[in-house]
Amino acid sequence: MTTAVAHDIIYLIMPAEVIFVEFHQLYRPLTAHPFQDNALYREIPPAPALAPWVRCFWGTDCPVTQDPGRTLVTPDTCMDLILEIQQAGAPVTCRFCGINDRSFESVSPGGHLGSIFGIRFYPWAVALFCEDSLANSKNGIFPGESLFPRLCRELAPIMETHPTLEGRAQAAGALLLSHMHLDRCSETLLQASWELLRSRGSLRMAPLSRSLHVSTRQLERLFQTHMGLSPKTFACLMRYQLLWCDALCPGFHIQDAVFRYGFTDQAHLLHDFKKFHTMTLSQAQAHAWKDVGFLQ
Repeated sequence: MTTAVAHDIIYLIMPAEVIFVEFHQLYRPLTAHPFQDNALYREIPPAPALAPWVRCFWGTDCPVTQDPGRTLVTPDTCMDLILEIQQAGAPVTCRFCGINDRSFESVSPGGHLGSIFGIRFYPWAVALFCEDSLANSKNGIFPGESLFPRLCRELAPIMETHPTLEGRAQAAGALLLSHMHLDRCSETLLQASWELLRSRGSLRMAPLSRSLHVSTRQLERLFQTHMGLSPKTFACLMRYQLLWCDALCPGFHIQDAVFRYGFTDQAHLLHDFKKFHTMTLSQAQAHAWKDVGFLQ
């Protein structure tokens, strides 16, 4: 390990292999429904070898019959590769959802459906599997084949061979490991993400770029290419996610959070949270805990 000093702040620069091991253990972003576990949505954790790169596998077993509904999707700083498996031998369709910096409602069609299988990547991981730049992918939905042609082609038969979510997750995990290109991973991007995590998303870009010995313009290009957004936007989203995780823990106190996350006051914190979550912090907490009551 080495250290770099900027503006009287000491940054601990960790080797990339250390970040691989520890980053995902310290940062586990949540959806607006972190306790959801039912016929319409379940999560399965990846194998340990994939854990630094894949937040989870998610989806449904088939077939699924559901009523039309709307689901709030909040910025979780992750990106998803989603496969839709229809009935009666219809082709598997694949789409890629880039990182979002705003919330939206996902509308579920009613009637008799097939099933869905999703791979939720950490933001720093997509470049290891993607075959093109992620620039301009923010808030976008694209055909999966446009960015992951080989991966989508090989995932499709897995969806048809394995009817259960667990079976698909295990087979897809093995395929991802065979497609992972660690040489595409940017150590500077990982270091920058690590520094932003250590500062809980409050670190400014100028001292960050100095600590990494790159220009702010280089850092901007790096994030745009590998994540599809600016480092400043990623820092704001990371701070929102860390706050959201804390807000669901016992003993959470909003005044402590104001200090912990570098907000000027409580009003600033609440405004920032609502900007990303579309509802107040107390409303979001109550909304999330409804799923726990349902499960009980």
